[in-house]
Amino acid sequence: MTIPDTFPAHGERINPHLSHARAQNVAWLRKHGILLTQPGVDHFLGLLSAETAAALCPDACTGDLRLATDAATWMIILDDVLGAGSPYDGDHLAAGQICTTLLETFMPAPSPGLGPLPPLVTSFRDLWKRERAGMSQAWCARAGLHWREFIQGTTEELHLRAMGTQLTMEQYLQCRRRSSGIACIADVDERLGGYELPEQVWARDFYRDLHRLFVDTTVICNDLYGYAWEEARGESANCVLLLEHELGLPRTDTVAHVEALRESTLQRFRTTGYHDVPAHLAQLNLQPEQHAGVLRHVDSMHKVIGCIYRYTQTAPRYREAPKRHETWQPRYLTDLFEQT
Repeated sequence: MTIPDTFPAHGERINPHLSHARAQNVAWLRKHGILLTQPGVDHFLGLLSAETAAALCPDACTGDLRLATDAATWMIILDDVLGAGSPYDGDHLAAGQICTTLLETFMPAPSPGLGPLPPLVTSFRDLWKRERAGMSQAWCARAGLHWREFIQGTTEELHLRAMGTQLTMEQYLQCRRRSSGIACIADVDERLGGYELPEQVWARDFYRDLHRLFVDTTVICNDLYGYAWEEARGESANCVLLLEHELGLPRTDTVAHVEALRESTLQRFRTTGYHDVPAHLAQLNLQPEQHAGVLRHVDSMHKVIGCIYRYTQTAPRYREAPKRHETWQPRYLTDLFEQT
């Protein structure tokens, strides 16, 4: 796999264990039956999930980078499995069953089922077991909530497509705040960094505002570079496509409008994270290490935004001509669907 010249960004540090994490990630997916053939592997590597994790976690040890890579990979795969054009897109019963079985992961004793568990489920249960190791019950509850929102939200999007529901921009953002899964990546940074966001911070409105701006910025950024790809595969849930319909503007004007929205949302995130949050923390009775952990968490979210921005400019699925069928069709999933 050749890393594109634009990844990582000039001067950006990237984890030296990238090659090992990439190889181990493919081995992990092969082990769980998600990838079986070399053509599937070759196409999968174009997702750049290992490169993204290595940019997000430049100082992580080998094992931690593998965890981050597996988490980023699994999220992309589920999004493709339940996305427009996928075989599950026309089989809502099967999609609902996958969702239900995945959510059983968070039960005290997950049901063994009547037969072998699907590869998506076995891989996720392994991922979640490794991710929560050594973390507090409070952290596991919060990270588990983010995973459940991602799984349920992605399944909900499939059903909305089936019903032909036309969302407003605000309705769309509300859905994407659950289904984007971007909060799961910030949770992984806590796990890798050995710190936890204090419960008294997580419960405060100022942090909830920051978290919402964090997710919205990444969603808008992703949509700006992915709208042509999503339009080609029949997906209308995208900021550009929704606002074009809602505002009745030409495509170029709509794109300019969404670019301005991205910049304003990003600026509000920076103001909230680097001005408002420290001011609020000064009023809380936090231990020094807790205070430092919150500031690191803000930095982590800011870094995620930057990596998403660079990823959408670099990944082949965004860079190639969107009208070419092979560009937007996740061919690497052929292995998974054929055996299913």
